[in-house]
Amino acid sequence: MELAMGVDNLALVLRALGIGLAIESLVNPDTVRRDLYGDFVELLVSLQREHDSTKRSSHTRARR
Repeated sequence: MELAMGVDNLALVLRALGIGLAIESLVNPDTVRRDLYGDFVELLVSLQREHDSTKRSSHTRARR
């Protein structure tokens, strides 16, 4: 899997997002679903896999 950014930066962004959502849930408890962060990470991973799959398919077609 080839990431669009370095692993360190990706980890930083995900950590900051998690901290931000945690703070938001303290300030406005009704606005942040408990599983929002997990749903976002799942979406991010599925988009990355889709991107990788598309990239592999186009690379395979180009080689033919």
